[in-house]
Amino acid sequence: MKPHAFTLLLALSLVPRISTAQPRLYPVAGKVISQADGHPIAHASLSLLSIPERKPLQSTTSDADGAFTFSEVPAGKYELRGEAPGFVRTTYDEHGGFSTAIVTGSTVSAGSLVFELIPRSTLSGTISDSSGDPVPSASLHLFRQAEDFGQGSIVHVGMAMTNDLGRYEFANLSAGSYLLAVQAQPWYASNLIGLEPGSIGISGPRDPSLAVAYPITYYPGVTDPLQAAAIVLRPGDTSADLRLGAVPAIQLTFHNPAPPQRNARDGVDVAARNRPPQLFVSIFGTRQFVPASVQAVGGETVLSGFAPGDYLLSSSSSGPNGNPEPVHLSSSGPPDLPSQAKAVQLRLALRLPDGSAVPGRSAISLVTGHESSDPITAVANSKGEVDLTVSPADYFLQVTLGSEPAIVEQVLAGTAIIPANPLHIASPAPSAGSLAYTVTVVPANITVNGVAQRDGKPCPGAFILLVPAGELRNPRNWRTQQSDLDGSFDLSAVAPGSYLLFAIENGWQLKWRDVSVLSRYVPGALRVEIIDSSAHSQQLEHPVVVQPKL
Repeated sequence: MKPHAFTLLLALSLVPRISTAQPRLYPVAGKVISQADGHPIAHASLSLLSIPERKPLQSTTSDADGAFTFSEVPAGKYELRGEAPGFVRTTYDEHGGFSTAIVTGSTVSAGSLVFELIPRSTLSGTISDSSGDPVPSASLHLFRQAEDFGQGSIVHVGMAMTNDLGRYEFANLSAGSYLLAVQAQPWYASNLIGLEPGSIGISGPRDPSLAVAYPITYYPGVTDPLQAAAIVLRPGDTSADLRLGAVPAIQLTFHNPAPPQRNARDGVDVAARNRPPQLFVSIFGTRQFVPASVQAVGGETVLSGFAPGDYLLSSSSSGPNGNPEPVHLSSSGPPDLPSQAKAVQLRLALRLPDGSAVPGRSAISLVTGHESSDPITAVANSKGEVDLTVSPADYFLQVTLGSEPAIVEQVLAGTAIIPANPLHIASPAPSAGSLAYTVTVVPANITVNGVAQRDGKPCPGAFILLVPAGELRNPRNWRTQQSDLDGSFDLSAVAPGSYLLFAIENGWQLKWRDVSVLSRYVPGALRVEIIDSSAHSQQLEHPVVVQPKL
């Protein structure tokens, strides 16, 4: 061999080899069937989306036998979505907003999936008055009776309006038990009034024959929500008609606020803080606005055009935060208006476990848990302090540290530990001044990764629940999730501490918020210790064993 040829070969042998190996790709395949009877669904549209970005990766269509295939899928986790004519759009093994992610590149095959689509149900009907004439522009509220979120619940699922013929329709529903409520106003009603100056309360209009209103009406035509009947939907179309009956309307009169005054402390107009009077109604726990007529008469404001009943009233007498308060209004006597709640001045010092003040942009919200109340939220100052004016009540405390969630670890009144979540706020003695509490909060910025197993094998679709040890009665700090195809799961926004980890087969319809129910699963729960880490993630050392539903 010539010397220069040898030199060239030696030089080439020293050049780093560039790997031409391609990432391994995997198939995702299975069959689409109807959840109702198991028949295969042809021409269903399916798509894979990457997790956590929810970026579309591939799309395909099932064949005549319901079979589908995604070829050449990189290793990772994916959300599988499906829909077909006559079926509700859903994700794979969906339960209450959670689903089982498809996992490729693991020891579990994704090549024989069974994707159940939910047959679509439709609810439609006509809303008419007592004469049989259609009621246009009526608002319909649809609620589903469900065993979701760990308790028997009534969930607001949609709203519709009637057309000029009084017709309405709710489409793309799943089979189940529903409740229907209607808000409407007679088209011919006239509730303009003539008041004598100085009159307060309920008064009569000039033309009583036109001063009428429809009460909130529930299927099958009752005004008492306790007498409402469920509409059971099955796959296909269901019809439900309602007839509304007008009743004499009532009106409510308020003295207008005093002329605006400047507040010496912060320069805000006191009158600007007073909301104009508004009426709301609670329909199965969901607050809805009542479109009453508003009229200025002299120095008074009059709400009119609504039926007698139970309402939520927001006015200058609704407490320092203006939250609506329950009132019963009838035409038989003066209204039982809420009295001005005694304001409580509250100072909260937000502290981290080491005693330091919380970082900037931290905020705290006080929530009563009643549908009539809006959260009271304030941002802490540079010292981590918040000054609030609240009404006496029991409040749940919710804290964010900048953009990160946190949980309340302890509340002190001086040096005494007091019960929190809820925190009871009572009116102090006149000489006591403001109430002051120190609230210790713990950042909840850890993601817990684990695996659910049954008989030593990965268990997909299991209900996962993480509960702080000793807090079986405080579901506000619980975390829920669903295991993926390889049994893996992750629970975000967790704070350091001791926990009980539950994995329950078919546990989604379980009333797990009931401590007497959840206690039956405590012996089989995994006890875990979550530690603070700069990585903000923790992989559990042991799998959690999936318990059968008891």
